Amino acid sequence: MRTFFPLFSLVALASTGVFSSPVSECLSELCGSIPLLNSSPNPVDVAASIAKVDTPTRSLPEHGAEKLTNAERLVRGLPPKKPKLLQGSSLRRSQPSAVPLTTYRGYLRIDREDNGDNVGYLSKNSLSTGQTGYDSFANAAPVTFKFDNAQTLGSASEFTIESASFVPETLGLVQGRDDTDSDISTGSFHYLYIAGVQPTSPGATPQTVDNSYTRATGKARTAESEVWTFNRNTNALTLQWVNTDGSKPTTLLFTQSTALYAGANPDAFHSRYPAPIIRVTYTFVPL
Repeated sequence: MRTFFPLFSLVALASTGVFSSPVSECLSELCGSIPLLNSSPNPVDVAASIAKVDTPTRSLPEHGAEKLTNAERLVRGLPPKKPKLLQGSSLRRSQPSAVPLTTYRGYLRIDREDNGDNVGYLSKNSLSTGQTGYDSFANAAPVTFKFDNAQTLGSASEFTIESASFVPETLGLVQGRDDTDSDISTGSFHYLYIAGVQPTSPGATPQTVDNSYTRATGKARTAESEVWTFNRNTNALTLQWVNTDGSKPTTLLFTQSTALYAGANPDAFHSRYPAPIIRVTYTFVPL
């Protein structure tokens, strides 16, 4: 005796999702503000959503040397501008250095921390959230910074990316979207973006200043720019965030979905955003 499965039963099963095709779900922090592919009548292609963000077009008057960004000045062989002081900020006038600072120019190479394999290079293209990511060398952006060659290990100041995708063009650290305050610690998932930041003072606590993440998303976040340290012997670059109380927490570097992050506890970050992460190191590659 043959058994027939009623048509209405097939329809019922289909309506419950038994025969539904798999739906991809983005588990990255980067997708937190982007609808999942199955959550909207007009789904967003996540891959397309992390393309280069539009940035304001700058007009250049005839006397425009003073109006050029640092990246545009460097392309024309001009020295970078001094950072502008922010009215009402915690910026302090620094004393002239007894030793002239040397300007370094090159690329930022990103390698796996565990085995040293190359992951990529700092990309010239910003993500849709205004933060930095990595890419192949073909899409790498030159960076510049100033360093006191009398030292072996010291501050890499005025760290600037030569890319029109980032406004401001000084690279620093920006408070993460889901952070409940401006502090990071080993007991928290809190994280930081590497993004364009209006210059702040060396050693400054988190400041509410212009940054490329806030420009792209409209979400106000605190930031710091003087966070880079350079080792002249190894060409290693590290970053150091300063908490609101002036303490200096462990600041580790990692990536997720090609986006670049820093934080004190990458494992806690991964628990909250379970897409794969890679712990990385940064190395300066001189031109």
